[in-house]
Amino acid sequence: MAEIGWQPWTANTCGTTGRSLAMEAIELRLTGDAAASYDIWYRVHVSDLGWLGWAKNGDPAGTAGESLDLQAVEVRIADKGAEAPGTQGDAYIGDFESISANGVLIDNTSLGMACADTVTVGNVNSTVPLRSIGVSLEDAVRAGSISYRTQAVDGGWQASVATDGAQTNGENDGLPITAVELTISGDVQAIYDLWYRVSLVGTGWLGWAPAGAQAGTDDASRPVNAIELALVQKGEPAPGSTGNAYLTGEAKAPAIRYQAHVAEQGWQGFVDDGEVAGTTGESLALEALRVGLDGADEGSGVRVSAHVAETGWMDFVQTPAFGGTVGETKAAQAFKIELVGGIASTHDIYYRVHAAGYGWLGWAKNGEIAGTTGLSRNAEAIEIKLIQKGTEVPVSDVPAALALPEITFNLHVQDRGWLQSVGNGSINGTMGQSLRVEGLTISANSPIDGGVSYSAHVEDIGWQPTVTQGALAGTEGQSKRIEAVKINLTGDLSRYFDIWYRAYVQDYGWLGWTKNGQAAGTGNISYRMEALQIRVTAKDAPAPGATYRPYTEEPAMSAAQRDMIARAQGYASRTSWMLMVDTTNCYVGIFTGGQGHWSQWGYWLCSVGAYRSPTPRGEYTVQAKGYAFGHGYTCYYYTQFWGDYLFHTIKYNPGTFVVQDGRLGMHISEGCVRLPLEQAKWIYDNIPAGTKVVIY
Repeated sequence: MAEIGWQPWTANTCGTTGRSLAMEAIELRLTGDAAASYDIWYRVHVSDLGWLGWAKNGDPAGTAGESLDLQAVEVRIADKGAEAPGTQGDAYIGDFESISANGVLIDNTSLGMACADTVTVGNVNSTVPLRSIGVSLEDAVRAGSISYRTQAVDGGWQASVATDGAQTNGENDGLPITAVELTISGDVQAIYDLWYRVSLVGTGWLGWAPAGAQAGTDDASRPVNAIELALVQKGEPAPGSTGNAYLTGEAKAPAIRYQAHVAEQGWQGFVDDGEVAGTTGESLALEALRVGLDGADEGSGVRVSAHVAETGWMDFVQTPAFGGTVGETKAAQAFKIELVGGIASTHDIYYRVHAAGYGWLGWAKNGEIAGTTGLSRNAEAIEIKLIQKGTEVPVSDVPAALALPEITFNLHVQDRGWLQSVGNGSINGTMGQSLRVEGLTISANSPIDGGVSYSAHVEDIGWQPTVTQGALAGTEGQSKRIEAVKINLTGDLSRYFDIWYRAYVQDYGWLGWTKNGQAAGTGNISYRMEALQIRVTAKDAPAPGATYRPYTEEPAMSAAQRDMIARAQGYASRTSWMLMVDTTNCYVGIFTGGQGHWSQWGYWLCSVGAYRSPTPRGEYTVQAKGYAFGHGYTCYYYTQFWGDYLFHTIKYNPGTFVVQDGRLGMHISEGCVRLPLEQAKWIYDNIPAGTKVVIY
């Protein structure tokens, strides 16, 4: 039928009604006893062509793909084997049966559809194997179909059979095909033979196999990278040599093979004992791992468990299952791998992980942890070795597994004594109670060599000598405040981890985070430390929070300065700058940012208008600028904000830089805002016209 193609066989009416679709070709056949004694002959009359030749017993008559209507049919019954009623040439004009095939590689690359009498899926020169195929008959003028199944590495032969283009192993998560088996059925089976052959990675093309036979290998180390299929007229020879269509592997020593699923890449091919699975130097996470065993006795195998970001340790699984996740964008961070069955009594399994930020870690074995936990560091690659007991084993001078060391610390606090110990990331001490910290102890516990050292800066003493692992820093029973601390990891711990800490200080509150032996707190201003927070992270991980000013020897911000910062947030400026003037305390504030998000860039002492000539209060904008002015004195670098009111320098003798009146912090001007030379020049050079000026 036009727009439909060949309809299914029926004993009733065929064609369509009410759809204005032309009939273009027919097939007729007898059934039952009649088919054994008679032939049914038929021919059709087609638009533009007239009568075509005679066809019989289910062969097509008419056209396909020519957009020509069937206009008449002539049908005759004849004795079996009798001559045709007339010429048989050109009974059917159109395409006959062909094969359509496609496939998917283990990295999830879909291969395009190929359609012909002979088709090839895959690439004989590629090392990336197929994981599934789909095959179907195209232009099937006779009823029939192709069914097929595949054998996958560690997955065995499929129990179910695919047909009509469905993919085999569509959900096999990267398991390569090692063999195929196809059959052809229906009326086409009487017309055609189906042949196929496979190419193996590292081997190339094997011989041709007929329908119903297996083609490929049982050797998991040589997966299929290409398949060729051919429809051959019945009785014609095979397309080529039929020798060695299926290879059986010879007995061999036990061997390990494994496969990695990598972010942005998908499943890689299997690699053998000691080879790298995954990537290095590309910052791509290893997301899943499948480990298999060749050549071992029945009942032997390998189990793998993965530690996955946001999930933690997953259950042990055996191939064809995998450890980790696929399609969830979650990195594996560590693995445990172990042998099961008889192989465990004769062999050990060794493995090591390449971790982001650390590189290759040391070798673990037989279910031990390899990789990192609790550090947010992705595994990127893995090496695995199967080692016969009693033979040489791989060694390394770095740990196989990294986890955060256990940190505990305690503070001795004024009027409270020793508080309860706390761990990594916790806060110890008091806040807002004006109680000084007087003593400190810290301990680190880890299977990795090393510990913690620390020192305290104490009232009337200064920096004390460094102590380690639970010893007292500071004082006890002497009522002396700790003002600052320095903390360090020691030994191999310092190679793999950073120790961050911050101090809660009188009048300041929390200062910024610092790490690895830098000072946290205050000095030379007699401020007490009131609380401490410590956090250990992976080496070179981001700071736990803001790192601005972890240590200072400057007194805390005045109430007037804090008020100016708070007041500034309610204003907007046409530029990313704003100037504020506190006429009560004689300070100029320089702000950058925007309304609600202003940051104070500078806070400068100035002089403002005398009480008889006050600086005007209100909101203004930066206008004109100039180099100098004055009579009997000179002021430089003026910036106008309203009328004759300016920001400018202190007074100098006329035309010189000899100070005439350098007083600051006073109410002495005629209403302008006086500043030191470098600060007046900075405003002149950097603050654009239109900038908001707030005077209060």
